[in-house]
Amino acid sequence: MSRRHRSQGELFLTRCLLTTFKILGAILMVVPSRTWDWIARPLSWILWQALRRYRKRTLDNLAQHGVTGSAAVRRGRWSFHSMVMVLFETLAMERIRARRGVTVDHEVTDEAQLTIDAVRAGELPGVLVIGGHTGSWETNGSEIAKMFEPARSAVSYRPQRDPVLDNWLVSTRNSWGLELVDKSKFLRFFARRWREKPATAYCFFIDQHARNFSASDFMGEPGCTVDVPAHIVIRYGAPVLFVNCVRERAGHYRVFTQHFDPAPYLALPEAEQVEALTHAFNEQVARQIEANPDQWTWGHKRWRECCRRKAAEAAGETAPPSDVAVANPS
Repeated sequence: MSRRHRSQGELFLTRCLLTTFKILGAILMVVPSRTWDWIARPLSWILWQALRRYRKRTLDNLAQHGVTGSAAVRRGRWSFHSMVMVLFETLAMERIRARRGVTVDHEVTDEAQLTIDAVRAGELPGVLVIGGHTGSWETNGSEIAKMFEPARSAVSYRPQRDPVLDNWLVSTRNSWGLELVDKSKFLRFFARRWREKPATAYCFFIDQHARNFSASDFMGEPGCTVDVPAHIVIRYGAPVLFVNCVRERAGHYRVFTQHFDPAPYLALPEAEQVEALTHAFNEQVARQIEANPDQWTWGHKRWRECCRRKAAEAAGETAPPSDVAVANPS
């Protein structure tokens, strides 16, 4: 069904969902932040039982990475819990930004701070900020916007199929200072904005499957990864920062910001630079996930048959049959 031709029933359900979000958000804004965790635990358990396909994909992905049995169930349930917490944090983001009963600590390397200061002062036209859907990623996006003010912050995103839900997400994130740009148009947007030189933090969350892009190793398996950040670094020489927000407990967050040096990869032959940089970006995000594996979206269809096929073709090999060692065929 197209985004413009939706049934009245779907529209009604979406509006009910957004009304529920509004009520829940009002509650989360006033209760002690530790209460968020108490509410999230039974809700995440219900979702774990109800979303069977998503639960199976979560367990398959974990098994593919050596986590099985009770350990996989535990990690999977905590992953669901983390996603519920992300929703709660999104609904209560005004409170997090105002630091009302909430703590957000920042750890920034010296090189990263110099880059941030230069962008905020308008001395640099922009910076590439890379992260993943680990920890409290919505808080991460909000803190990135806050970190770079008064400079702008633009983030690559995939529009939702439901236009009402998409409008809600866009307006919500806009209120934090984030400008959302359709990922299919981001490179063109970047080129125009870079020429105009308004200081901007250009944000990419690269840990999800990217259709029509080549496969790069991600946590030991081929995963189709967007290579736009690599092209931006190579063509425009944009500096790179990695930012990750970890939820230490409900209402307590730690944001890690570090500088990334692309020079060793730019010294490679031109034909190898995009692949090498994309692989390096994947490795950095993988380290963020491995540091807090219970706070990543293990149910996402990150590793697919198309990724394995592309990786095999790039290596000049024949991809194995789709029923062999494939946790999540597309």
